[in-house]
Amino acid sequence: MQTKIFNQIGRRKRKRVNLRTALSFLLLLLPGLISFSLTGCGGGGGGGSSSTSDGPINPAVFSGWEMTNGPFSGSTLALTVDPTDSGVVYSITRKKEVYKSIDGGLSWTYFPTINSETQENIRAQQLEIAPTDNQVFYLGTGSQGLYKSTDGGETWVHISNELPEDQYGYLSVDQILIDPSNPNTIYARLDMGYRIYKTVDGGQNWFKINDQTADLTPVQDLLIDPQNTQTLYIGLWHYVSSEPHPEKGGIWKSDDGGQTWLQKCGECPWCLPKDIYGNWVRVNELAMGPQESLRIYAGTDYCLLGSDDSGETWGMIEIVGIPVADHQKVTSLEVDPNDEKTVYVGVEDNDNWDHSGLWVTTDSGWNWTQIPKFEGKWVSFIRIAPSDSTVFVDADDDTYKRSRPTEPWQQVNFDMVADIRVNAFSNILPLDKDFIYAGTELGVYKTMDGGSIWESKSQGLDDQYIYTLVMDPNDNQRVYAGTLDGVYVTTDAGENWVDKNNGLTASGTFTLAMDPINRDILYVGTTDGIFKTFDGGESWIEKGVFPYLDNSVWRLAVAPDDHLVLYASVEDWFGTEAKIYKSINGGESWQDVSGNLPTDIAVWGIAISPTSNNVVYIGINGYGIYKTVDGGGNWDQKNNGLTSTNVISLTISQGDNKIVYAGTEDDGVFAMADGGDNWIQIDAGLMSALNRSVNAIAIAPDDDLGYAGTGCGVFKAY
Repeated sequence: MQTKIFNQIGRRKRKRVNLRTALSFLLLLLPGLISFSLTGCGGGGGGGSSSTSDGPINPAVFSGWEMTNGPFSGSTLALTVDPTDSGVVYSITRKKEVYKSIDGGLSWTYFPTINSETQENIRAQQLEIAPTDNQVFYLGTGSQGLYKSTDGGETWVHISNELPEDQYGYLSVDQILIDPSNPNTIYARLDMGYRIYKTVDGGQNWFKINDQTADLTPVQDLLIDPQNTQTLYIGLWHYVSSEPHPEKGGIWKSDDGGQTWLQKCGECPWCLPKDIYGNWVRVNELAMGPQESLRIYAGTDYCLLGSDDSGETWGMIEIVGIPVADHQKVTSLEVDPNDEKTVYVGVEDNDNWDHSGLWVTTDSGWNWTQIPKFEGKWVSFIRIAPSDSTVFVDADDDTYKRSRPTEPWQQVNFDMVADIRVNAFSNILPLDKDFIYAGTELGVYKTMDGGSIWESKSQGLDDQYIYTLVMDPNDNQRVYAGTLDGVYVTTDAGENWVDKNNGLTASGTFTLAMDPINRDILYVGTTDGIFKTFDGGESWIEKGVFPYLDNSVWRLAVAPDDHLVLYASVEDWFGTEAKIYKSINGGESWQDVSGNLPTDIAVWGIAISPTSNNVVYIGINGYGIYKTVDGGGNWDQKNNGLTSTNVISLTISQGDNKIVYAGTEDDGVFAMADGGDNWIQIDAGLMSALNRSVNAIAIAPDDDLGYAGTGCGVFKAY
């Protein structure tokens, strides 16, 4: 789905914008767009094909795809612990899927969430379990509303009647709060906190409760007093600088279940310092113990606050070890439900990053200890199991747990779920087919055993979005990567990466190609044409400027049988036209060979025959496959057997069989013998929409092994 969205936006006519800014913004948007439209990594259905081929195809590659052991991001958006058993944990990944562990996070299995009435896959965003009944689940989404299960998640019923909608669907559910004494009384924080809704009948009917504070003031957190569930607290953030309303910020309290509210933290000098416009600083988190109604904690962008009189008055709690002058931004906050004097706080200290991390007090805030495991890390959430006080902490996208203060911390999201989008592969070497690099949306990963273990190899890349990879076939330690910030190279198998952008005038580098004879000669397709290096990337020379304004080169290939012959797909960023160009002199000059191709083509794959540079296949998203046998003089559409024309990756094997492989956006992998006219679908094992979207394909030289890069990691076929 990503390629389609990216290309459609790229073709749309628009005013001139800063391309780097546009691309950066688009990459931020795409995961959210994907999450609303695709079935998850673990759900959905697959199929087969009865198509036949005209040529000899090695049947070994068609035995079906198996998910490799990654790459794993382990990225956890939210985590929920069963109130009666700390070994039962539910995790929501950034692909909006739920995974379940019954051993405290040491191993995970996919936990399907399907609307029982429509069979629609539910894209989870929040999940909470009723404290008084661990079979009652509530699940919130980004645009599909709220769901309820009364059988531990086996079946789900939509309960969004009377909840507000906009043109994109239901408003995003950002927090679910269940009354600790009544599982039918629920509070839902919607639309980034601008709306708080309540139900007292398990979701059959909802009503809004924050009209008094809603004007331009989003709620950041909502808290229930477990001793008196009619008492509620909300932390606000009023941030509109042009219209100061300090009376709307701070901490508010309701004693009647949300019908009326009173501000309880106003002119507190140590509480919520104002910014230059008179607005209150954001309240990020609220917390209190289950037995102590008087003691409440609030984490803000500046400090940790405390109240000993049910929120009537507030004061700052100094975290010992951090100077008062430092801004002690509280990113997460949790009170131990079995020992209310023990409080864990995640701190972000921009004045001294060494003070950032996880802090704990065992005497209600008088003394604090920084936990060494998390020094200098950003703590996104803390969860403490009600049953035995097992602590779960997510820091820098890694999740850890500790059952007792004397025990070491264990990482529990390792091997959790392969949920990284894979965009590119390095080439496969004939003598070591288990060694391959994968370019992902979070940097580069490497496996040396065919996918049993994937290692992140992004030191120096800063987990950048990787568009393309190419490996030196004579030296598997040397790999080049194309990113939004240019070209990077590693010479030590991914341990370290350095940028090689001297002479590059463009930011986005979408495609790389290496000369088959001289490995120090490379070509790169960018947002500003084609560049060439003769010295392994130390310097670049412009070798392809096409008659377009801000032209972008999306795909580039060098002929295996003649290193001077290249083909490139060029598309104007502003959507006026797109073409295929050919060079027969190493990029010195280029000829338009688009011929009879569609004028609005979006080429996402180019494959040149290993024995004739006049035989070329191109994959076009929306049009399928085109082939030329005369170097671009004429193009013939080759779609027989294709059940999807949304082709987003293309490769041809370098062995005797010369099989062409096409990856589609929505229907898996297809194969066709070079010279044949019919495609065979190879989708067995690609079960869901995200892993049927094949962004990259790598095939071993003798066609006995293949890798598919999908929206859910890497799959392998033998």
